[in-house]
Amino acid sequence: MPRLPTCNRFKSNRIQGKTDKGFDAPLFHPHEDAWPDHFDWSVDGTVIVGLTDLAQATINTLRMNRQQVVVVRSLWVDAGRHPLG
Repeated sequence: MPRLPTCNRFKSNRIQGKTDKGFDAPLFHPHEDAWPDHFDWSVDGTVIVGLTDLAQATINTLRMNRQQVVVVRSLWVDAGRHPLG
């Protein structure tokens, strides 16, 4: 069975991406940026919501809400294993 691409594979060497409005913005840097300042979860816990331009660019560039990942997150929620508990 072929492996599906991961978010890091989509990132490659990019340091910026496009916001939902098409503007350039830097990508989230896990050592410099705080996750809660930029991201939240949808009410059902399956979609990552971008609170800032940085987050939107990161979500779009890394395809963090692609269908396969949203389906897996729904399984985590159903199993009580979502990262946010």
